Amino acid sequence: MKKFLFFFTIIAVAIVGTIIVFSGHDAFGASLAISPFLANMSRAKLESFADQALSDNYEGMDEFARYDDLNEEDMYEGFDDDLVSFMGSARSFLDEKKSGIYLTFNIVNNCGYTKTVCLNPAYFDTKGVTVVTDDKGAVTGASLNNTNVAEITAAGHHEIDAVIADGLIYGTDRAGITCSSANGRITDHLRFTKRNATRIPEIVFSSINNTTGAIDTTFYSKIMTIRQVFPYRTFGDTIIDLNDFFKVEQYQSGKITVDTHKYGMQADEQSLIFIQIDDNTRVTIKMLIGGISNTSHTLYKKASKAHKNILQGTAGVVPVGVRKNMASMKNKRINLLTKVAFGKKSS
Repeated sequence: MKKFLFFFTIIAVAIVGTIIVFSGHDAFGASLAISPFLANMSRAKLESFADQALSDNYEGMDEFARYDDLNEEDMYEGFDDDLVSFMGSARSFLDEKKSGIYLTFNIVNNCGYTKTVCLNPAYFDTKGVTVVTDDKGAVTGASLNNTNVAEITAAGHHEIDAVIADGLIYGTDRAGITCSSANGRITDHLRFTKRNATRIPEIVFSSINNTTGAIDTTFYSKIMTIRQVFPYRTFGDTIIDLNDFFKVEQYQSGKITVDTHKYGMQADEQSLIFIQIDDNTRVTIKMLIGGISNTSHTLYKKASKAHKNILQGTAGVVPVGVRKNMASMKNKRINLLTKVAFGKKSS
């Protein structure tokens, strides 16, 4: 019998035996008292006893057979994790695509050339200054922007021409590249993800000819690159060929859905994400927001647990050393019962 069955059978027998034979007695004393009872039963009889003790609606232990060697990490799915938060209706990585929270923005290229646009600038500083001049070249004003790629290119990423932000990101108004967002500022998104790594499990792309408005399928022959960047060593690229996600029906719908989940795409301070956009093209990008490594959420959850324990009078009452000994004793008791019943230790 598998390890999981060992443990589950011991617990089932201990609980049922305590209720039937030792009703009204201390639970731990009862579990020690039934140890000889367990030891005198054969394995087959012990399994039969455990099955009979369970609800008639339960179909036995066979369904657990393939989970015998799993530990807590093997079963992790992100549910109720203090370190991670999810948007909308999602509660774990199992259903993070159900969140329904998208960042939707448009990129319009009218600069006359194909350009590479960065969708996530990693840890690089993109702040710059836009200088306004009159017809004679005299400076009439200046404003701050978030479109400066000087640090990115200086670090060796020479293929990147522009980085997304709100408004003009490259060239001039009539001969450049502009961005606009349908829900929230792009700059706010980038600032947030630099501090809180955010998964992007899906991106929906649609592309049209900016002059005619016709569906532009040439965009789906492009390559999107995820480049891991670090100050201390060389970086590696993950290549996403959009054509792999292009289907016949895209000629009518004009959009493709890229399962970026399987590429581990994240908007964070260690990921450069960039793609080429042709001239006279308007590309709409819908980024699905998945799990977030949210430090504010973590602090809130930790504080909530602590305050609940304070109200119960259990917080800080038991010293750390005593708590460790209690956990150790609990494991020893489980091992003892398992050894008595099956002649071996649980793991």
